[in-house]
Amino acid sequence: MEQDDQIESSPQRQQETSIHSGEHTKAVTVKRRSSRFSSVFAFISGLLACLFSLLLVTIPLGLLFGFAALISGFIAWRRYRRSSGLVLSLFSLLIAAVWIAGFVVPLAADPTIRVHIPFL
Repeated sequence: MEQDDQIESSPQRQQETSIHSGEHTKAVTVKRRSSRFSSVFAFISGLLACLFSLLLVTIPLGLLFGFAALISGFIAWRRYRRSSGLVLSLFSLLIAAVWIAGFVVPLAADPTIRVHIPFL
């Protein structure tokens, strides 16, 4: 079992012939490629999150991609010790937090500004 997990995969199969007590047996070993989908997904969604967080209009998409990159980046860091997606997601969430704080802090600090939210 442990050897199966450690074998890298490829679509090619190797055939081995062994002689055991006078009989010829064929053993087919399949190499498996270790899937790094979570690290690639974390990097791409973290990059998209950074791009979307830079614009004011697309901050909700930046937050969505940022949290997706954060989760998959954490998974990739636990499995493969790759942290590029995790770093990008944290950076994008920092950019979004700066944008949100840029609107919330003046509203909270200035008592003359009144915001009327019609659906609340």
